[in-house]
Amino acid sequence: SVSKDKFNAAAMAHIGNIRFDRGNLERDQSFSNLFGSLGKLEERDNLLDGEEVDQETVRPRVVVTGRLETQEKQVRLSGYISSPNPLTRVELDGKTLELDENAQFTISLSVDVGETELVFEAEDENGGVGRRVTTIIRYPESANFLPKERLGTYHALIIGINDYPDWLGQYVSDSGDADLANAISDAEQLAAVLDQEYGYEVRMLRDATVEQIIESLTYYRDNLTAEDNLLIFYAGHGIVVGDIGYWMPSDVERGKEETLISNRLLSRTLSQFDVGKVMLIADACYSASFVNQTRKVDTENFNRFDNQHAIVRAAMSSGGLEVVSDGVGQSPFNEALVNGLRRNDGIVSAQQLFVIVKSLTVRKAQQTPQYGAVPASGHQEGGDFLFVKETPFIARPEAQVSG
Repeated sequence: SVSKDKFNAAAMAHIGNIRFDRGNLERDQSFSNLFGSLGKLEERDNLLDGEEVDQETVRPRVVVTGRLETQEKQVRLSGYISSPNPLTRVELDGKTLELDENAQFTISLSVDVGETELVFEAEDENGGVGRRVTTIIRYPESANFLPKERLGTYHALIIGINDYPDWLGQYVSDSGDADLANAISDAEQLAAVLDQEYGYEVRMLRDATVEQIIESLTYYRDNLTAEDNLLIFYAGHGIVVGDIGYWMPSDVERGKEETLISNRLLSRTLSQFDVGKVMLIADACYSASFVNQTRKVDTENFNRFDNQHAIVRAAMSSGGLEVVSDGVGQSPFNEALVNGLRRNDGIVSAQQLFVIVKSLTVRKAQQTPQYGAVPASGHQEGGDFLFVKETPFIARPEAQVSG
């Protein structure tokens, strides 16, 4: 941690009255002297490549999971419509589909054994039309096992940043070194477990720049489908000002807010994804700013096989709005996360994993991990992210079949 004695009046005035630690910039008065007016990049946050958005040419986006698998005749399906322009028509198989005030929908329908194809369409006032085709699979009552491939392909974007600009050093430690010791090795350990034990397709970013992070998010936004699952992990410096949290890429520049990754950018990006399930994990100080703790995942009535219809945008942080430990050789949070994943011998929801991770973390560090939905990202109640070990089949106990 950083001693407050380190920050004399001259240094505080020069840096804008903030202080740094592993993964944190804690403001005392103002963050504006360092990165300018916060929130001025909202236009950039709306589009990853930074280009200006022409709302008249942007078509509505219909978001719904692509495959629902069940043994029941009556099924429930959820989704939402994302559009910068007012909608004039929303239909399911040619019939009007009602939306709530958040442009979300939940429907119940009967399906026969086999595959049932549904066609969703949304049209805006400019004539732009978005279309989504999703398939429901109903198994016969005798089907006692669910092929793992039916749970979709799992992808992971793993980001670990040790190397930071020298100008941060005088505010980080008595040694004047801004670098972190364990972020990359922590990320590599998690990547190895996900690859070797869970069969994830892993993209690893070491000492990632802001451009590399945005390019990767753009790739997943443009290439993943509703049948996919995506885990995003970040270990590095983080900051929070008000209710806005930021990740610090390795090329962060003094006075340039555009070299940060905000929680607003991540939320808006995830709301644009077609992918059915997204899990965001951040091992950084103040990382709870990326978690909406007022929207908890419902585990009391959670059914992992009925979960496939839900749109999931879940987040787990290494602590609350607080400084977190870098650890010795490995951060306490990452150690707990990796151990929790290794303990799993089949299938576990992210909420169940979180219970283990939180318990192990608080034993070793004065920080409290958090879990909830990513704010304003399209997360729907009743769903959760699933971690599935590399086995050909996942048992489908009768008690866990939706009903």
